[in-house]
Amino acid sequence: NLASRKDNSNSDHPFFKPRRLCKQADFDVVREEGQSFVGRFLVIRMAPAPDCKPRVAVITSRRYSKKAVVRNRARRLLRQTYRDFSAELDPVWIFLIPRSAMKKACYKDVYTDFLRLCRKAGVLISQSNEQTPDADT
Repeated sequence: NLASRKDNSNSDHPFFKPRRLCKQADFDVVREEGQSFVGRFLVIRMAPAPDCKPRVAVITSRRYSKKAVVRNRARRLLRQTYRDFSAELDPVWIFLIPRSAMKKACYKDVYTDFLRLCRKAGVLISQSNEQTPDADT
């Protein structure tokens, strides 16, 4: 039952609609006011959240890969990485864009690159997270 799923859903989940950037006006805000940080596996573009609520968009176009399975893997890696850091980030609106090197990267590589870019941007609440995950996928 769809109604019961909505009632029982965890609204703190990082990818529910209120936590995603969906409107063109929101995208324009990030494009105009945001800063880009380029890593080996991904590009992060972020802007301070006007509403003090963190929101995210994962952008994977056909330019990244013609194959949907490759684009979907990149989306999964980026979403999981963001999920792992969402509690530690300042309220920012953020684009996550994969680079071609991500096609051969494992989760640990993407996680490390994301951590490095967030530190460079200065958006981590606690700068003391030195751990990397044990997952090799």
